[in-house]
Amino acid sequence: MNRGVFLSSLLFLVPAAEAHVRLDSPVQRGESDAQKAEPCGESGSVRGTKVATFRPGSQMTLRWTETIAHAGHYRIAFDKDGQDDFPEPTVTPGVVGGGILADGLFPTTDSNRNNAEYSHTITLPDVECDNCTLQLIQVMTDRAAPYYFRCNDLVLSADAPEMGDYGLESGGDGTGNGDGNGSGDGGGDVGGDVSNGTIEGGCSGSSPAAILSLMAIFLAMRRK
Repeated sequence: MNRGVFLSSLLFLVPAAEAHVRLDSPVQRGESDAQKAEPCGESGSVRGTKVATFRPGSQMTLRWTETIAHAGHYRIAFDKDGQDDFPEPTVTPGVVGGGILADGLFPTTDSNRNNAEYSHTITLPDVECDNCTLQLIQVMTDRAAPYYFRCNDLVLSADAPEMGDYGLESGGDGTGNGDGNGSGDGGGDVGGDVSNGTIEGGCSGSSPAAILSLMAIFLAMRRK
């Protein structure tokens, strides 16, 4: 086997950086995988064109996928005018109210549950706004830099559809309730696949056994 071809094949098994958490519904702001900068993940992030619309005081089900698992929990917060007035994040769950819609959601010490799917139903503030933002924070208790951020751009209007417009091309999400953990209104559920990828410095992916096997083959080839 040509060594150059072998090395190229080996590179395909090296995991690429990927998002830690992805907002599935309502529509997520932006497409970037950057998630470390407050308040919405990407440095310099501003309100976009993908906007979800709901009635003030209505219920909305937030759905997301934890692509890279960490020990910790989730927080949901709301800013009625922009993105500069979210309560400061804390590793210890805060008191619900004053912008925090739910905190301490889905607490876990399991850092091997990649691609888990979560949902939580919240009651939106009873206020009309055309520049409001919903923030999801993945709070990690196993990292020195413990936060990853995602945002939804919202409009709360009395003229919104009764079930809300989740801003998705497929026509939006509906309702959903379940058994959830943490404080806040509504319920939630967790599901998805359980995988055992290595989590190191925040990124993970391919099977270590496969990489080690190919390395052993490569070393054997060098001895010939």
